[in-house]
Amino acid sequence: MILDEGSGGAATVTRWIRDLFGREPGHRLWVVLDDPLRLALAQSWILGESGLRDDDLAEDLAADDSDNRRFGDMLAVLAEHWRSVYTMLRHGAGLLKAVNVVGADMNPPLYSSLLAG
Repeated sequence: MILDEGSGGAATVTRWIRDLFGREPGHRLWVVLDDPLRLALAQSWILGESGLRDDDLAEDLAADDSDNRRFGDMLAVLAEHWRSVYTMLRHGAGLLKAVNVVGADMNPPLYSSLLAG
């Protein structure tokens, strides 16, 4: 199974990482994030840029369809940060998956693509 096919958490993360390390990270990185996370990231960026709190600007930037003129600058800074944080995932997400559901008292074996030779 290819993890970026279909829907679900693993597929979403795999596509997000692929998009992050694509030619130019774009809007797709932003829209999959939930509202509170987008707002927190926008607020953090504003504080880092200006040292001031601007809730109205943060709300505007946090929208999944933001057309604010500063949105591209914010996303570029965030993407650069994410690329440095997740650099070890550039050539493979290393996501774990289990195909068999087991009872709560059993641990399924998990394999990581990072550990597979």
